[in-house]
Amino acid sequence: MQSKRRATIYLVLWILLIVPTFLAVLTLAYSLAAPEVVGYGVWPIFVVCSGGTAFPLLIFVALWWKHHRRYRALSDLAASLRVYREIPLGDLARRFRKTEVEIEALVAAAVSEGYATGWIDLANRRFVSLVADSPLAAAPPAPPQRPLAATEPSAERPGLTPPARFCRKCGNRVYPVAGTDEWECWSCGSVQGAEG
Repeated sequence: MQSKRRATIYLVLWILLIVPTFLAVLTLAYSLAAPEVVGYGVWPIFVVCSGGTAFPLLIFVALWWKHHRRYRALSDLAASLRVYREIPLGDLARRFRKTEVEIEALVAAAVSEGYATGWIDLANRRFVSLVADSPLAAAPPAPPQRPLAATEPSAERPGLTPPARFCRKCGNRVYPVAGTDEWECWSCGSVQGAEG
């Protein structure tokens, strides 16, 4: 992750140099537009100041862009490497439109900088991911939990739930009618007796 930190430093320096470069170019433009106000011999000083701030600005922009492209390439490659347990370097080379030698160097850089975990099997010319990082080697998913009964707790037996009842017409859940032994379906309006 050192390259990401270095790219961040270049970006901060680039941002810090924007303001003095803008001010130097602005004063240069003003001295050229109104030389009688500023003075006729002052504009070369502003040319030097503009160049003195613009040159490092362009260098930091170029360095940041270089590191940003490398970071993007390594993170894209690492995303592809994490998906497979094993993948031939030739397939990666075709996918990223590079030669196998370039892909091998990028994979080595991605592993050494911590973007991916695994190694390159030189005998078979393939990248082998570590077992813990591969989703194929992950533990099988847990079986689904049994659904809880769709019933409400009984007032007579707190902590225990009455058996679930369902409508004989539509199959939806029926609910007890207050003060009676009957059950009512809220979907179709059917009323059922307590006998079953």
